[in-house]
Amino acid sequence: MSALVALAINAKKLILLTDINNLYSKDPKENIDATPIREVHDDIQLNEIKSSNINSNNIGELKRGWGTGGITTKLIAAEIATKGGVTVQLADGRDNQNLKKIFNNEKIGTIFYPCDKPIGNKKSWLSHAIQSVGDIIVDDGATFAIQNKGASLLLVGIINTIGNFSANQPVRILNKDEKQVAKGITSMSSDSIKSILHNKIQKSTSQIVVHRDVLVLS
Repeated sequence: MSALVALAINAKKLILLTDINNLYSKDPKENIDATPIREVHDDIQLNEIKSSNINSNNIGELKRGWGTGGITTKLIAAEIATKGGVTVQLADGRDNQNLKKIFNNEKIGTIFYPCDKPIGNKKSWLSHAIQSVGDIIVDDGATFAIQNKGASLLLVGIINTIGNFSANQPVRILNKDEKQVAKGITSMSSDSIKSILHNKIQKSTSQIVVHRDVLVLS
């Protein structure tokens, strides 16, 4: 919630106060070899931190968390905010001098730097805050174009739909294996899409169903 609010008000920085002094590679309360992580520079490094926690022996730590709110919520908040262009600084809230230090731009705790190419507030809200009401299944060509070319979803690339949805509602875009590729706002209802899918001549048109401006990759 804090990350979404930061995006909504166009904040420059999100401060997360907890009961640890910074992010660690492992739970410092249970692992003497845990090392502090002072800076996280991009989403690649952030994903590596998330993966190292999941792939190591501390899967349980992700579920129960360490520090107030748990490590999971901290990483999710950092991911949401930094992808939207917001700097995140995690620090120990028990030290009453830390807020003053942060406001003086001191590098305490752990700093998560924003992505070089943030996806913007609108797409951040679409990705994290808005619940999808249906699914659109697309073929390999559409999947490739969306993931690698920044393309809009065209009618010609659609195989099927799941659920009932109206135009201008949020939907998930799935590949042929029904794995999520993206999320976006559809310009057509599920009934309209299904009707055209049964008409090969109409389906061959290049009508845009989800424009790339309202489409965010998963």
